Amino acid sequence: STAALAFAMLTQSFLLVGVFPYSGFLAMHLVPSLDEDSAGRFAGLIASSFMVGRTFTSFLWGRAADKYGRTFSIEASLLLSAVFSVLFGLAP
Repeated sequence: STAALAFAMLTQSFLLVGVFPYSGFLAMHLVPSLDEDSAGRFAGLIASSFMVGRTFTSFLWGRAADKYGRTFSIEASLLLSAVFSVLFGLAP
């Protein structure tokens, strides 16, 4: 339905921008030599990794949609996004 698709798009948008507030702190945690002034570049790399992953897997998801159907592909991608978002949030 249209409402479910709209909710899915809202969720994906939140996953995309949800990392921005703490990506600088994550960069400083992952690279101990960084300080608050130099963490922005690495924070951008962390934040853009989501879109890079979407870019490289978009053709694979297109093939999966052709082979298994759009509904399966959307449900699988949402489930995997949720799982990996939780794992990203729980990472030390």
